[in-house]
Amino acid sequence: MTKGIYHPKSPYTPQECEAILMAMEALLDGTATEEQRTFIEKKLEECPYCFEQWQIEKTLRQLLKDYRNKVRVPSALKKAILERIQIECRKEDLENSTKD
Repeated sequence: MTKGIYHPKSPYTPQECEAILMAMEALLDGTATEEQRTFIEKKLEECPYCFEQWQIEKTLRQLLKDYRNKVRVPSALKKAILERIQIECRKEDLENSTKD
């Protein structure tokens, strides 16, 4: 969970701001309930600091997404990582089967 920046002029307490940020993150992640969606929409209309935080969160996520799409991982590195994961999974499976 991201720690938001509490603005001293906010009409909400730091705890309320944290709850608002958590709901924002759920909305941006696509996991928000309808209740959270309504809650955030109301806060964005009422509070300029919430709106500012919303814009920051959206912008940051878009920048990260854009960057992730630009980074190219060499295929040999991808293959080595996948092989290592498979080896570790086999080890874990073997360890779990010997525990039973």
